[in-house]
Amino acid sequence: MTLLRAGARAGAVAGVAAVALVSIGAAVGRFHATPVGAHGPGVQVERRDLAVIVPVRPLQVRAGDILMARPRDAGHEELVKIVAVDSWTHDVFTLDAQGRPEKPSIE
Repeated sequence: MTLLRAGARAGAVAGVAAVALVSIGAAVGRFHATPVGAHGPGVQVERRDLAVIVPVRPLQVRAGDILMARPRDAGHEELVKIVAVDSWTHDVFTLDAQGRPEKPSIE
């Protein structure tokens, strides 16, 4: 019985530590947590999920990464899956709702 309580206590401490880490990181501006309002094709997340957004350098972005971006026809940011990265200009490309490649606005 005491081993079960110790395990539950350790799990609770780990959960509180994770929440504290996200809170501190968000407070200093390193990253922030945001609800997933919309996502593009190929992104497998639920609308009720929480996304932790972390800034990355453009040279670190690879095909298959999921970024927060503003598609051309959308007035809001959404999670999009990068399908290609131009090796010369480092422009990234995603797929629109019709499956055509597009260059989203990444800030």
